[in-house]
Amino acid sequence: MDIDTDIAVHLLEQLIGKGISEVGKYIRENVKREVIIVDDRLFKHYPRKIPLSDKVLGQFLKEMPNIKEDQYYYCKNSRWLVFVVENNGKKMWILLKDIQTDQIVRIIDIIANTRLALKNYLRSEIRIERKLQEEKRKFIEDLFVNKGNYIKFFREKMGIQLDMERFYAVMVVVFENKFTNVAVLKQLSREFAVLTGASPIEPIFWKDMHVVILTDVQQPRNEEENPWPDEKCLENWKGFVEKKLETKAAIGIGNSYLLPDLYKSFNEAHIAITFRLLEKKNVVQHFNNMGIFTELFLHNRRNICNFCRNTLDKLLEYDHDCDSDLQETVRALLSCNFNWKATAEKLFVHVNTLRYRYDKIEQLLNINLADPDIRFNLYAAIRVGDVLKKLDLMQPAYIGNINGHKANKIGKKQSRTVF
Repeated sequence: MDIDTDIAVHLLEQLIGKGISEVGKYIRENVKREVIIVDDRLFKHYPRKIPLSDKVLGQFLKEMPNIKEDQYYYCKNSRWLVFVVENNGKKMWILLKDIQTDQIVRIIDIIANTRLALKNYLRSEIRIERKLQEEKRKFIEDLFVNKGNYIKFFREKMGIQLDMERFYAVMVVVFENKFTNVAVLKQLSREFAVLTGASPIEPIFWKDMHVVILTDVQQPRNEEENPWPDEKCLENWKGFVEKKLETKAAIGIGNSYLLPDLYKSFNEAHIAITFRLLEKKNVVQHFNNMGIFTELFLHNRRNICNFCRNTLDKLLEYDHDCDSDLQETVRALLSCNFNWKATAEKLFVHVNTLRYRYDKIEQLLNINLADPDIRFNLYAAIRVGDVLKKLDLMQPAYIGNINGHKANKIGKKQSRTVF
């Protein structure tokens, strides 16, 4: 491989001044064949219009074995010749059509002259992508934290095509192996889109989750109906990504809203995924499909917290002050459907110890644990409280007595627990 330094520097200057099309023209004029320059996102850098569809191009690159920069790939049947240029993990492919084997040696030298310019181009792309990613992060944060007060500003600044009159939903994804590489997830999502014709998913990584604005949602037919994204498509996307990454994923999806209220969808998606992850279930969970818990979480946060505290605070206070395990006992009773033997085994205690705790719980809360409504309220308060604590929306704490040591000496309570 011989590099002509003068040509390499000239192409770099041409690229900086006029763009990547100058590199494409150089290759085409010297090879006298059709040339395509495409990146790992299947974005066509040269020419802008090519005879191959995204699906065909994507399938070709997917089936092609991995090659290094000092290698090339030649397909005998179709006579495609492929080279790769890499920079910091970002790839660009050069594809040449109708190439005979006796032309390859000469073409290798032609491509060698373009590598300096193309690597510089990739370096610029990486800088731009990082800046865009940061802008997207700010955009998402504005949507979900600041309740969309500056949506128009960010939309115009970033050029994101979001329509104020359309409905959107938010999806959040968490991988079992803590996978965080957004670039790889984007690439897999584009592959899925090419294979299925689905709308591409463009995630960002924010708050330890991959966050996606879903644009392909149905419009509501009336005010009571909430538009939803295609659930089957998302299930298929989940299965496709899990297989590629060899890990499991949990997905939470919020309701669909107009853009100014999209922060609500993020909050709902976050609640939905947390609700299932606490059960260690890697599923697609829509906020609207959580049964009675959907209604509970739609209430004002203060009302939800009050419900949890009114239901459980006396129990937690006793556990704190007496170093007991009544809350864990309630959890075990509920999970074992109030089966005495199974619950005692789960807690590693004697059945008589369990009966004592059972009576103590009834006494403290002034309830009858045989009542199905009471059991449901306890279950609901524990499940909702767990989610709120996980999301830092309700902090477990206690109110301490400043004169605690003195109070303790005279037999008074030292503190009061707050859920």
